[in-house]
Amino acid sequence: MPKTPDYFAGKTIVITGAASGIGRATALIFAREGANVVCADIDADGVAQTAEAINVQFGGKGKNGGNAPPERCTTPTSRGSVLATAGPA
Repeated sequence: MPKTPDYFAGKTIVITGAASGIGRATALIFAREGANVVCADIDADGVAQTAEAINVQFGGKGKNGGNAPPERCTTPTSRGSVLATAGPA
């Protein structure tokens, strides 16, 4: 159950380090709160697992967040691909 009703609904949040630990937990919390979450990490398998967990747990786009495309970031130049995944501000 969301703790901040509608505050993050429809907003896009980029979480770096989303494959595990605090990054994963943060991504799951923002998704629970209704945000669209872009999960970014150098661990491609881990970030895909986090994104899948969000999509399964929160029902996908339109239902309390859960729209979580994974993005593997290996260099500082990956910033452009993350922003492209996140969509317009």
